[in-house]
Amino acid sequence: RFPYARLVVENRAIGGYSSPFLVRTVERDVVTFLPDLVIFHVYGSRPEYEQVIRTIRTRTAAEVAIQTDHVNAYPPNEQQKQRDAMSFEFLPAVAERYGCALIDVRRPWLRAL
Repeated sequence: RFPYARLVVENRAIGGYSSPFLVRTVERDVVTFLPDLVIFHVYGSRPEYEQVIRTIRTRTAAEVAIQTDHVNAYPPNEQQKQRDAMSFEFLPAVAERYGCALIDVRRPWLRAL
């Protein structure tokens, strides 16, 4: 549709950083970049997770797509049950509250397993 569009795509992921660390870097890494779209996934505590999303939505004009957690253990163990709650309860609520898209990778993955 836009054959002459010049896209700038940059992976700003910081390996090993969970939400308590990303909340400290989001201003410098995301806000100063002025993105049009942020595809976001991170593990970590809920308050900092929401603070990262809030910062992106209030300090940029970016659209945000939040990705649910992947599955790394089957049958589900206690950690996976916590990630189910994160993916199926917390993340949809945050996406709705901040007007973000939700990319549900967890449900199809669980069906496949």
